[in-house]
Amino acid sequence: MKTLNDSALFKMNPDYHDIITSIGRISLLNDKVPKNSLEAEFSVINRRFNYGTEKFVMSEYDKDNIVIINKDNLKLPKYLSVVGKPKGHNKEVAMIVNIADYTNSNGEIFPRTLFALLQNAFINLELYRGWNKYINNIKFITINSYLYSRVTTKIFDKLFSIDLNKSASDFVSFLFAKFFLINLCGKEDNELIDNIAYKSCFNGTSLTVIKNDEEELLMNLEDKSKTMYSDIFALFEALKKIPTLEKCNIRTFIENYIRMYGESTLLTLDYLPAFLSMLYSQVVSGNLNKEYMLEQVGKNNIDKSYVQFLSMLK
Repeated sequence: MKTLNDSALFKMNPDYHDIITSIGRISLLNDKVPKNSLEAEFSVINRRFNYGTEKFVMSEYDKDNIVIINKDNLKLPKYLSVVGKPKGHNKEVAMIVNIADYTNSNGEIFPRTLFALLQNAFINLELYRGWNKYINNIKFITINSYLYSRVTTKIFDKLFSIDLNKSASDFVSFLFAKFFLINLCGKEDNELIDNIAYKSCFNGTSLTVIKNDEEELLMNLEDKSKTMYSDIFALFEALKKIPTLEKCNIRTFIENYIRMYGESTLLTLDYLPAFLSMLYSQVVSGNLNKEYMLEQVGKNNIDKSYVQFLSMLK
């Protein structure tokens, strides 16, 4: 399983060590928000919500496998509202949800936002427990590689109008879908992965042409010990070698990505639990991101991903 510490973007944060220290200081017992202090919010969730994840989320919360804290003095960025900590023995973990950025002065939180945060914790917990179940489900990784390709290439459409160049658009769509499969999901680079990534291409460019272009990029990488799928930075070094994208750089891309989808979405670029959390917050209208933009880009495919996720829950 790819963990948070495998995220190149997370490790590049200048406050990385302070964040790790802050996480270490969280106490599952002493920092936990009492359940009765959120009684009104949970009443709304129990009476009005009917999402497929609800019973699973609330069950894990009742078992203290999801723990809510409200600490505004933690050095946790907004994109890290959920973190894991060991719980007892046997490799058990609890997912901690910090609601500090989402509460008002009275400590109240909008019920949909609270549920979306708890759902994020549940997604993290599920992937921790059953990583292989999810990344080995072909339907699941296919729809999500497509969605990843859509939300990322949307930025290139905005910055470089790449959608007007059909072959370049297909090539970039393929590269991002394949990056999702290899980097976020940890899949091996093989013919099956190529075929899945190719499903994100819709302009008629043949897979043979795309593979030839990919091979050329790989040959031109300065660091031969890496592939363009090693991390997000290596991918962007390769992308700059595409004729229409010479001026692309990762900083501009990230700034526009966050501007388009919200400041809490940074880790979605190279951390699978964060990406799924972003998608499924849109399903439950959690207001954690700019969900109207996700809806425009992903359309009904986000619902398809959610339904596929539900189908694997026990």
